Amino acid sequence: MDIPQDYLEFLHWFKEQTEEFWSVEPTISNNNLVCEEWIFGAKWIGMTDKEIAEAERKYSITFPDDYKEFLKVLHTVDKISTEHSFFYNWNTDNNELENAQKWAYESLLQSVLNDKIWLASFGKKPQSINNRKNVFNEWYNNAPKLIPFLGHRYLVSQSIREANPIISLHGFDTIVYGCNIRHYLLHELQDEIGLSEIVYDETGWSIEPSNQFLELNSAEINKMELSSIPYWGELLDFNGLNKR
Repeated sequence: MDIPQDYLEFLHWFKEQTEEFWSVEPTISNNNLVCEEWIFGAKWIGMTDKEIAEAERKYSITFPDDYKEFLKVLHTVDKISTEHSFFYNWNTDNNELENAQKWAYESLLQSVLNDKIWLASFGKKPQSINNRKNVFNEWYNNAPKLIPFLGHRYLVSQSIREANPIISLHGFDTIVYGCNIRHYLLHELQDEIGLSEIVYDETGWSIEPSNQFLELNSAEINKMELSSIPYWGELLDFNGLNKR
């Protein structure tokens, strides 16, 4: 499969591939891999420049250029599951976005206060819980902001970078899930774009990443330098990259 290298070309290609996958009725399809029923027939709904500017103002966030291009072409889909939007909808998911921002902070704070993590850059660990919280707050407020992407996935916002990483955050257990948006989308939606395959072994049938994805994933990871990510790189170094 030829996957476009140019980022804008890739976004439009990705849109076509995923919408085609979702256009197949799962209950009658003979395909090995089919979409879930709730997302059958889904279409991406991009944002306008005006909507993007309003979201930045409303949430006091500056979106990096690579994310703005994602929002214009993809953003989210026109169907929702029983629980939440597929990707966060910056026009309507007010509570979900606010909760996602709070979750990132509170999840990491609890890891610090519960002695699960103390970064070298924090300096000597204070005995007082309040002082530890103050140290963490200063670090968190100075770090590049985390932009909610999908569930507990966040884009590390750095406007000076051409490609910003996406992390999967669960307090101390925080890893890189995509070295950039292109890599992340290929990782997150492997089934939809044909980068998964059904295999059989002694445990039975399972869906696994294809060799093409594994090669692509390895190439992206080998280029990734955690030290180049201000603040967050040190935290991510505790857990490394997602090598799946």
